[in-house]
Amino acid sequence: MDQSGWLPEALDFLLDMGTQLPPGVAQPLCHKAGFQVSRAELDRLLST
Repeated sequence: MDQSGWLPEALDFLLDMGTQLPPGVAQPLCHKAGFQVSRAELDRLLST
């Protein structure tokens, strides 16, 4: 687990979703996959 609080596997998934899809599509799909991440959190992960 890193400073974000996500496990590496979760980060890989979130980063893939966030870089391959528009935020408005990625965020709901992350929720369906079981990741309770807000759009702002997803944006913050992608900005690093």
